[in-house]
Amino acid sequence: MNPVLLIISPERFRDEELFITKEVLEKAGFSTIIASTIVGRCYGSRGGFATSEIELNKIEVEDYGSVIFIGGECCCCRH
Repeated sequence: MNPVLLIISPERFRDEELFITKEVLEKAGFSTIIASTIVGRCYGSRGGFATSEIELNKIEVEDYGSVIFIGGECCCCRH
């Protein structure tokens, strides 16, 4: 079974959307991979953080069973 790709913003992603979704998927037996515009630590809007393992431009869609976009603030929303 191919892993599920979770795509997050590098800053201000919705913590609860990522962490609850990831937990439910993993409890159901799916492996998950987090992707963002950067590799490394990404920060949530409520103080949490997650580690992105792959940059968006390196994604090969056929390697994943599903792709889930987690809500949050994008880089163009900053003022």
